[in-house]
Amino acid sequence: MNSKGKKTTEEDVNPMITMGLSMAIDLGASEIRGLVGKRTQDGKMDIVASEAIPSKGIMRGLIYNIDDVAFSINDLCKKMENRLENQLNKEKSNEEKIKITITKVYVALNGKSINTITNTVTRRPGGKTVTKELLDEFMEENRNASLASGKMLLDIIPQEYIVDDTPTTNPIGCPCEVINAKYKMLIGDKSLIENLKSSLEKVNLELAGYTISPIASADALLSENEKELGCLLVDFGASTTNVAIYYKNLMKFAFVIPIGSDTITNDLQSLKIVHEDAILLKKKGNCFLDMSKDDFSFTLPRSGQKEIKYKTICKMIESRMDNILSYVKVCIDNSNLRVGPEIDQMVITGRGSELRGLIGKSANKLGLQPHCGKIRMQDTTGNISLDNSFAVALGTLMQATDSCVSYRYKQMPAAPKKEKKGMAFLKAIGTLFDSEPLK
Repeated sequence: MNSKGKKTTEEDVNPMITMGLSMAIDLGASEIRGLVGKRTQDGKMDIVASEAIPSKGIMRGLIYNIDDVAFSINDLCKKMENRLENQLNKEKSNEEKIKITITKVYVALNGKSINTITNTVTRRPGGKTVTKELLDEFMEENRNASLASGKMLLDIIPQEYIVDDTPTTNPIGCPCEVINAKYKMLIGDKSLIENLKSSLEKVNLELAGYTISPIASADALLSENEKELGCLLVDFGASTTNVAIYYKNLMKFAFVIPIGSDTITNDLQSLKIVHEDAILLKKKGNCFLDMSKDDFSFTLPRSGQKEIKYKTICKMIESRMDNILSYVKVCIDNSNLRVGPEIDQMVITGRGSELRGLIGKSANKLGLQPHCGKIRMQDTTGNISLDNSFAVALGTLMQATDSCVSYRYKQMPAAPKKEKKGMAFLKAIGTLFDSEPLK
């Protein structure tokens, strides 16, 4: 019994202790990816563990089956917990071994409903100085802006302020007669958050926070120079194509196109071939057909010895890629930025970026010569190596601030030894993650 006369529970003797580790999840249509990291004293994020599993219940970036997504998230978290336990319990005595529990997660939001709109707020200070309180009023007005039914505000990104006739990014302290403040508002369907929270609640997880997939990709892949000079990022995913446009270090436009590289696979299957052969032909084909090439055929034993001409494959891939890049061009037009003077770089990533001929097709369609993005790893331990498929998860983790992981002893230590062994174990965690011991 404790001092209040209540029965002593395991939580009283052996409470959960937070570890200072954050977890981010990318809910992809083909895979769900997770990263656990620890913020260092200089603000960088050390990646402690990574995991990827096949995805269920996600289509075009949207959760369409809450139970399936809950199962997948739970499976991912259990694998991550086991991975962390294996790292931390090496060479520990039975009394020191711990049980890891993930309690909350950061998640990247995706889906065709995500879009960018511009909002301008105007005030007439009448010669008075612009204050922080005035800018706070502007943000509140954005938050209270009227949106279409079923839509919600996901994020607000300040763009520029026109103080009288002079543009600036920091108007505080400037006296003026009129100030116009321009903002980019990211909006999406309310169901994005509602379905996500429902999935997490089924497995006793809390939503610590969220990012927007196109922006998360940009944070993981684009350098500060690329964001400053003007860059188009296109993430050719399995079921969506994410677009983010940056100029002068500001996000100017973000959009999710509900078509991905799996659509090409489906197009090829209309030739009455099996899924595996469609994937094979997608890799063999070219999305920028050179009509001078000699035509030849592929024989497909799995599809009943069917023969498919090379040019037939390329025409189908090219047609679908023209469709996707047409949407990308609309995104550029809607950003009100010009290719060349303001956008002179294009970075591509995702499964679809591996298509043959994409560089030539993009140059022909958009007037930009793309190059493949490279993930900007922040890990200083050298223990984890990530490929570009983890870009969204990494960009999401880079924004994390809350501790998402806790632990308790698997076997409760005897009372006299509890404090001593606890302190020894906490110091061991600090050493393992190359940081100050947790307090």
